[in-house]
Amino acid sequence: MTITASDTTIIAFSVLGGSGTFFWAMFYMIRAYRSRTGPALSKGKHMQDYSGHFEMDMLPAFVNLITAIQYMGEVTETIEGVDGFFNTYR
Repeated sequence: MTITASDTTIIAFSVLGGSGTFFWAMFYMIRAYRSRTGPALSKGKHMQDYSGHFEMDMLPAFVNLITAIQYMGEVTETIEGVDGFFNTYR
């Protein structure tokens, strides 16, 4: 028995997933910008703008942002009835 999802179901889940991943991307980005700290210099003090730490904090933001773009592309292609890049590599 083959179970297939309708276009409406795909659009609904993609909008939900895209909205969620975009929210988390913005959350991680704001968190990374607000907590730019590095190694501890002493108790309660950190080296500001430590090389590499900010990039490490931004990684989850970029991963979630790319996922949100994929969801948006999938919704757009499903609405247009095109089986393009996003629906092919889903």
